Amino acid sequence: MLENKKTLITLKGKYQKKIMIFEDFVYRYRFLIALALFCVCVIFEITGSSIGLWCQYFGESDFGILLGKSRPIRSDEWAVFSPLGVSQYFNDFGYFSNIPRAAATDMFLEYGQAVKNPLVIFRPFFWGFLFLPVAKGMAWFWCGRLIALFLVSFEFGMLLTEKSKKLSLAFSFLVAYAPVVQWWFAINGLVEMLVFTMLSIILFRKYLKETELWKRLSELVLIALCAGGYAFTFYPSWMIPLAYVLLGLIIWTFFENYKNCKMSIADWAGIFAVVVLFGIAMIYFYSQSKDAIALLRNTVYPGSRFETGSGMIYRLFLSVTNIWHALTGEGAVANVCESSYFMDFFPLCWILPLYCLLKQKKRDFLLATLFCVSLFLGVYCVFGFPPFLAKITLLSNSQSVRCLVMFGFCNLLMLFRSISILDSPVLKNGKALLSAFFITLIALFACYRLNPNYLSVKKTVFTFGVFLALNYFLLHFDGAAKKLWCLLSVIAVLFGSFLANPIRSGIKSVENLEIIKTIREISESDKTAAWLVNGNGFPIPNVMLLAGVPCINSTNIYPNLERWKLIDENAEYKDNYNRYAHINVNIMDIERAEFSNPYSADGFNVALSISDARKIGAKYIMSSADLFLFVLKGDLTFLRETSGYKFYKINETTQKMSEYVAAPQDIDYKIVSSEISYHIDHESISETESLVRGW
Repeated sequence: MLENKKTLITLKGKYQKKIMIFEDFVYRYRFLIALALFCVCVIFEITGSSIGLWCQYFGESDFGILLGKSRPIRSDEWAVFSPLGVSQYFNDFGYFSNIPRAAATDMFLEYGQAVKNPLVIFRPFFWGFLFLPVAKGMAWFWCGRLIALFLVSFEFGMLLTEKSKKLSLAFSFLVAYAPVVQWWFAINGLVEMLVFTMLSIILFRKYLKETELWKRLSELVLIALCAGGYAFTFYPSWMIPLAYVLLGLIIWTFFENYKNCKMSIADWAGIFAVVVLFGIAMIYFYSQSKDAIALLRNTVYPGSRFETGSGMIYRLFLSVTNIWHALTGEGAVANVCESSYFMDFFPLCWILPLYCLLKQKKRDFLLATLFCVSLFLGVYCVFGFPPFLAKITLLSNSQSVRCLVMFGFCNLLMLFRSISILDSPVLKNGKALLSAFFITLIALFACYRLNPNYLSVKKTVFTFGVFLALNYFLLHFDGAAKKLWCLLSVIAVLFGSFLANPIRSGIKSVENLEIIKTIREISESDKTAAWLVNGNGFPIPNVMLLAGVPCINSTNIYPNLERWKLIDENAEYKDNYNRYAHINVNIMDIERAEFSNPYSADGFNVALSISDARKIGAKYIMSSADLFLFVLKGDLTFLRETSGYKFYKINETTQKMSEYVAAPQDIDYKIVSSEISYHIDHESISETESLVRGW
């Protein structure tokens, strides 16, 4: 018996030793492993894009999905951001492009894309587009950002947890796979903000401790690149509240390390040079984008936004519902994206820091600073600020639902800092279990108040059990509880968001769509001609971006006021079209154009005549609706039909019926015949007969 125990102990020791060797190997070569993984992903064109949904819209199959499924809710990625990126390949990556909006459009600003411009130095995740085919460029963007976020989160976690590898690994998972990160992964620069925030603190700490001048100057340059990368995300709703978290981290880093920093004349000269160069870059950017900035700032949406916060009391507890997002594709409030946050375990993310600071009397400057920032953001989210305070703090640019995201990130930092410096568990056994029970119950009750129908009885029981265990381990954070909490928290966050985006290889199924081939063939004779898509709203007009064809009513990321004034001379409808907008065009036989807004702020409808279409510069029309009458009137020439859509060329002038009668040799009978045949197939014979007789 004794010999068996010794054998088991020996085997266990060997097993643990092998694990330790493996862990040491991975840690030592983590950057090389990450680089190798990145290269493999680029070679095999691995992305998380839902771009394959275009195949469904045009009746074809998407064969690129390896795991998971495309998400229609991420339309700002697959229907706007990614098509804009593809369109840059037809624009030679110019700073301005005439493809979106069929007018000169700033491609660096809103929904920023890869451009052949010095400013792209601040956007390393877009570099792949500049020298790789589109699918590999997308893989560079998607995989590069995820790998970078995971690595930087781990390195930052090592600072946060005082070099605890297990806690740092758990932290990197809870950041990189946070529901909010995964559901907003491709757009609005959230990943870049987090990467550049944490990386700048790592570099700033190294700068303050470094003694070799060339290393200090290198770190200074990288910090400037982080600052530019952060600034060029152009999303104030997240940038501003995160800036308060960043400020707190900067203050902590400085006061913890300034005594080790010895500045020389060369250091000050380096700082001056970097600041000057950074300033020149910002001035250059403004000179390029000032017109687009002015237009955006003066839009009805989103430029006129002024927020004062409040109303988020129940959303503080949404960690407990976030674990179901990837499985159901639905959120507890609004849609799944708007319901997604960091899994911060509120209110324990506040209870543990207070316990460390007040009960254990820890003099931890970082914890105290983060708590002040979290309290500040929390007050804004729950109670709101008076208008003057919202304005001077700049939080008037951030909706409370967006600010709550950065509140959660700050809480996550506090939580990991707390559990890394705890000397003893907050509560023992029975008390910890009882407290965890009530905390979990309160969180579920808050989510029930938000949406009583979101969790079924079975899901409620399962969710309660998971978070009861997680909260118990946090309150009793000692020994085995540490390992169990790290493991279970990682499993919970992966369960909730790992397949928020699909895993796909390449975009061949989209590139080979018949409708894209048809658009390109028709546009070959006049590549600069402007198109309209008739009868279909978002996202159909944006298929033109995938074909590299100028389209007037592709998503207008900022308004073209001059164009719409051509058919709205008195600016009667300016508030309708002065916005970021998805545009639904309807060609009708009307005397003057009519604009209206649907239920959402980011779109408008416009009904216009062929004459109006000419005025705004359109030469071709793609339409799901039948425009046969306009062909008979001589306004349009029918070209062909593909995938349920018909293509027309707008005649420069209306060709009257008398002209057809006087010169029958000018009629293209093939085109008229095919159009009449189509009409007979889809409309009543009697109606078609009367039309033909009239003609």
